[in-house]
Amino acid sequence: MPAWFALVVAAVAMLAGAIAAVAGAGVGSLVTPALSLRIDIRDAVLAVTAPHLVFNALRCWSVRTSISGKIFRQFGLTSAGGSLTGALFQHSVSSGWITGIFAVLLIIAGLFGVTGLVDRVKFGRRGAYVGGVLSGFFGGLTGEQGGLRAAAMLGLDCPKETFVATATATALVVDAVRLPIYLATRWDDVPRVIAPAAAGVVGVVTGMFIGNRLLARVPEHKFSRVVSAVLVLIGALLVVRLSVKK
Repeated sequence: MPAWFALVVAAVAMLAGAIAAVAGAGVGSLVTPALSLRIDIRDAVLAVTAPHLVFNALRCWSVRTSISGKIFRQFGLTSAGGSLTGALFQHSVSSGWITGIFAVLLIIAGLFGVTGLVDRVKFGRRGAYVGGVLSGFFGGLTGEQGGLRAAAMLGLDCPKETFVATATATALVVDAVRLPIYLATRWDDVPRVIAPAAAGVVGVVTGMFIGNRLLARVPEHKFSRVVSAVLVLIGALLVVRLSVKK
């Protein structure tokens, strides 16, 4: 991996870590598409698992007292089950399909956030189960579940601190479930993603500390709109990338 690309990955990961420290999502949403601009999407999904896991473990420990056990049981555990299924399919689905699904998910999640529609959606217990399964499945399949997870959890109408803490705990469980599947099915591919994974780890850890200090001061409603716009842009870029390849 060229040094310049490692710096780009680290910079994007730092931004993603800062965003995720406040919003509870963003590492997979930003780092995976950045990696996929140069490497295969399946390799990008594999590589981003390391920074995703490290970030979620550190962040989960720091906000552990705000985790909602009820929401975690309803949403987090079903999300882990969906992630297991998605991870099993990830190895057999073509990279073009994965990229397409990933792009559509980003655009949909981003549009929901930009237009404010996500603020009007309220889910009950059944909605939490369905949202957990779907976000987990696509998280295992594409490496991206942050947008769907955020949309579903916002519908649960929980306080900001609970939202961030429980979303992070859910993401950590999903990582723990899908990582063994990735390693078992793609062990031979691990050596070629070590460099981008390492750059991502350095970036997200740095970004997490920056986010803890600075981004909490940004008004939440404005911040979420900006993040949503970024997701739409990244999804659109991935669609363009697919079109060019064809």
